[in-house]
Amino acid sequence: MCVLGLKNLYQPRIDVLPEYSPPLNFTMGPDSPQWQFPTLAVKLCGMELSADLTRVLLIIPVFLFSLCFHEFAHGLVAWSLGDPSAKLAGRLTLRPMAHADVLGTLVLPTLCVFSGLPFVGWAKPVPVDVRYFKRPRLG
Repeated sequence: MCVLGLKNLYQPRIDVLPEYSPPLNFTMGPDSPQWQFPTLAVKLCGMELSADLTRVLLIIPVFLFSLCFHEFAHGLVAWSLGDPSAKLAGRLTLRPMAHADVLGTLVLPTLCVFSGLPFVGWAKPVPVDVRYFKRPRLG
């Protein structure tokens, strides 16, 4: 069974509490030294995964959906303006494989994960031919 949960959700640390604690106000919170930050623990079939692997497993679906939706939106706007190029090329879809670019969707994000660089990538651009636009000044 797979379990996703938070540990130590804003529990006070006993070892750093002073003798006198002022009343709670807006200055005390998660960034106060008296509070611990929550840590994400994922148990996958009895094994606890590391925080980095957990972060990657949570980022990948968001990354793929963002790329697909972004390129789909380009194609949809072009199609609404009269250009059938994206639809004829099969790119007017949310399927990730239709938009996947080997270097920008697979290789570079993998290198970023393993090297600690910021997570970046791209998808294949949707073909747009402005000569098909019904009203070119609008597009």
